[in-house]
Amino acid sequence: MAAHRHRAVPGPCRCRSRRVWRLLLGWFMTAMATAEEGQAKLRELLGTMPVRQVMTPDPITVAAATTVREFLSGPPWRYRHSAFPVIGPDGRPVGAVSINQAGQNSLAERGSTTVAAMMAPIEDIPTAAPDDPLVHLLPAIEARPVRRALVLAEGRLVGIVTHSDVSRVSTWLASASTAGSGRAQDAC
Repeated sequence: MAAHRHRAVPGPCRCRSRRVWRLLLGWFMTAMATAEEGQAKLRELLGTMPVRQVMTPDPITVAAATTVREFLSGPPWRYRHSAFPVIGPDGRPVGAVSINQAGQNSLAERGSTTVAAMMAPIEDIPTAAPDDPLVHLLPAIEARPVRRALVLAEGRLVGIVTHSDVSRVSTWLASASTAGSGRAQDAC
């Protein structure tokens, strides 16, 4: 005896769910294409620009032995930055600490916990040399939660590149490129 298979007739619900699925798939494909196009434009805009042209030179640092209480309450740390390179006793960078990381330490332990205990280690932070092309550093900055890179010359900290630095420079360059050569002619 042969079994008969019944074919389900698509009802209005099944058709709607297919349309919704196709709509979501189309939206996803458009979003991915737009993101890829944006990345290509950014690479073109930044071209061969070296890291040194975007970095903040000589950033404010914090010593690894500083307590979390000192870090969060000291006037030197009340800057516009949200994270700071951490420097070891030998003067070399050992990591970076954010205000949010330090703030996760309990109030009772802040006087005895050092910044070194709360920092992201240097191994988890992208690094670059001042003359490295910025476009090669961007994927590493984007991929890491710290969203910044330390700039090192011969193992010494010489600068920092944040997501904001890249955004500011790319906005400036995009504005200058859409303005054409009018600005350069006005200067003559």
